[in-house]
Amino acid sequence: LTRSVARVAAALAVAALVVFLAVVLALRYVVFPQIDDYREEIAASVSRASGMAVSVDDVDAGWHGLRPLLALTGVRVSDRQGKVVFELERAEFSLSWWSLLAGDLRFRDVDFFSPQLRLYRGVDGLIYLADKPLNGPAAGEDDAFTAWLLAQPRFAIHDATLDWRDELAGAPEVELRQVEIAIRKEGQRHRIAVEAQPPAAIADRVAARADLRFERAGRAWTAAGTIYAEAFQADLERLRAHVPVPEALRTARGQVRAWID
Repeated sequence: LTRSVARVAAALAVAALVVFLAVVLALRYVVFPQIDDYREEIAASVSRASGMAVSVDDVDAGWHGLRPLLALTGVRVSDRQGKVVFELERAEFSLSWWSLLAGDLRFRDVDFFSPQLRLYRGVDGLIYLADKPLNGPAAGEDDAFTAWLLAQPRFAIHDATLDWRDELAGAPEVELRQVEIAIRKEGQRHRIAVEAQPPAAIADRVAARADLRFERAGRAWTAAGTIYAEAFQADLERLRAHVPVPEALRTARGQVRAWID
């Protein structure tokens, strides 16, 4: 019986290897050379997966290790009303092999390059990307895009420009450059790293690390966990216009660290 089981297992392993090689060869010699012909279908698949309307100028394909890689250029992401939320110079999606078994588009890694982002906190306390709320749907909206972002195993944004405005606190708008964001999903938790260059008058550089658990609370998203933030060569007087600073610290310049639980 043991030998029979071993033979069956070996046969299944060989069959699986043959199928895998056939899929790899089909992708390499049949699908990839004609990948741009599937541009509209790929954009539609990404749109369905993310809950946003995605349009693409050009599509290329290759490999990221043993995983298929889609590289999209000239990417525009719009809300359901057709308003452009942000644009990307390039986006890369490393596909999960489970996509072939599940019959839908699933990603292992998602990378956005050089986007122009506009974030603000409204007087309602919600955080908006352009005019789309991220931590709670507005009237006529849903949270499909936020849910899609949080479902990705690894998501990163590279060399972004971010305009941030806090209407709730009445703070002036600030532009952050060379923004790097990395989010890794580990079970029910998300580990997040952010680095950016603010205006030189505020600080030389800011960085943050977070270990958070996101949950739905009715129609909104809540987060619980730990955040560590650091500002290098920060001007406290200018910094307090954007983040809470103890009143005892009024006029100084130096390194600032904060832990939030």
